[in-house]
Amino acid sequence: MAGFDHSEVPITSVTNGVHVPTWVDGRISRLAREQFGTEAEALGRWDLAYNVSDADVWALRREMRTALVEDVRRRLRAAWKKRGAADAELGWTDSVLDPDVLTIGFARRVPTYKRLTLMLREPDRLKALLLHPEHPIQLVIAGKSHPADDAGKKMIQDLVRFTDDPEVRHRIAFLPNYDIAMARTLFPGCDVWLNNPLRPLEACGTSGMKAAINGSLNLSVMDGWWDEMYDGENGWAIPTANNDASPKSGTTSRPRRCTNSWKPRWRHASTGTRCLTAPGLPDRPARAPRKSRRTGCP
Repeated sequence: MAGFDHSEVPITSVTNGVHVPTWVDGRISRLAREQFGTEAEALGRWDLAYNVSDADVWALRREMRTALVEDVRRRLRAAWKKRGAADAELGWTDSVLDPDVLTIGFARRVPTYKRLTLMLREPDRLKALLLHPEHPIQLVIAGKSHPADDAGKKMIQDLVRFTDDPEVRHRIAFLPNYDIAMARTLFPGCDVWLNNPLRPLEACGTSGMKAAINGSLNLSVMDGWWDEMYDGENGWAIPTANNDASPKSGTTSRPRRCTNSWKPRWRHASTGTRCLTAPGLPDRPARAPRKSRRTGCP
């Protein structure tokens, strides 16, 4: 700092943050006002999140997830039309994603250290997670690379090639031209936010912050802000970020541990299949968003 000796400046590092009123979804703010009044919202009383009922939390999460699904379908259809597809070929986009399936988000710029395509290292295993007969997951991925970053563009090409597969394209979507308008629906609509950069290259991790204030749980390498904020209950820690990490290391258990936490404890009365809309609530999916908001907000 100019004009001061090094010993006179107590600041050792600076981590970026996000402006909460800008990034928290309007439906969350509305629920806060309805239940606790405008004063609690103005004072940032995030601790009051624990007083919201499980039913209200889960209904809000499903509403935001549904909005994301509808937005993805619209954007995906537009992206395919830009690639030359005709309307007659795009009927499948009407059933892309499911508002009652655990939704994982990954959206950011695409330098190589962010490792966008790490999830493709074991494609068969990823397919198995996406297509699990009882507890599938779905992935919404968005990003853009610098025009001069050939490696980043190659990552996006590889990912798009995977998402184009008719076997899985109803469970995984890549959205081009990531921008603020897209982000406003993406962050609130995801249940889990994935971040797997090469440690220690993550400067802060503002996308994870935006997800947390909207109730999403972070599944992240212990780097940037997550190295400080993870408390064992507000998400999951990926224990290694080494490019040569063994597939048998602790990282391989995280996706299944994540989906196991989301297992509903009921079955649909008519079909017998597990779902997220039948009477009753899974414990952690209802509790954890409150914990995430409380620990992720000032």
